[in-house]
Amino acid sequence: MEALIDQGKHLYDPSIEEVRLVDVPDFNYFTLYGEGPAQFDMHFLQAALTLFKVDEYAKKILSAETPMINICTNGITPIEVLWWKDDQPFDFNMDTKWKWAIMINEPALINEEVLNISQQMVLAENPDWSLTQSITLNHFSEGLSLQTSFKGDRTEGKKSLEKVRAFAKSKNLEFIGKYHEIYFENPEDLRSNQLVTILRFPVSEIKISQII
Repeated sequence: MEALIDQGKHLYDPSIEEVRLVDVPDFNYFTLYGEGPAQFDMHFLQAALTLFKVDEYAKKILSAETPMINICTNGITPIEVLWWKDDQPFDFNMDTKWKWAIMINEPALINEEVLNISQQMVLAENPDWSLTQSITLNHFSEGLSLQTSFKGDRTEGKKSLEKVRAFAKSKNLEFIGKYHEIYFENPEDLRSNQLVTILRFPVSEIKISQII
């Protein structure tokens, strides 16, 4: 069976800091939903660690038969998070409670059976990790998106988000989806003030009729 070579590695390249318009294809993700402040509190970190562990077992199961290549050039499996509220756009307000979906990109060959086996393996090793049973396999599509990257804390992230908003305005684009961050650290290192993050926002072109 041929190797699972990712076709979208440029979408996971954190070295590109300028704002780019990218076309994001459909991907499969292991996903865990929750809510909390726009920071990495203990509940969030435990959720990320649980997801990371299930992903680790799933890829071991698959790689026993299929050679695999990580989607990232640096070899780190990225942890991705959608942040949103039903009534307002994301704004890096640390004190506000946001909904979140923690995700890990999965090869197309990962299916429900592999997920279930991986969950059982994690629970056998860590019986008190109750979040394991809440992980689902989801298909997610973003399409046309603006993307950039930054290194540092939420202050740097806020600057990057403003840069993306300015770019969108200059290109007559509007945000249409959930704010998306991609982190290039293991779960236990997400609080690093040197965290490397890709910022992504799905967009669409504003029609002339909307402007007039």
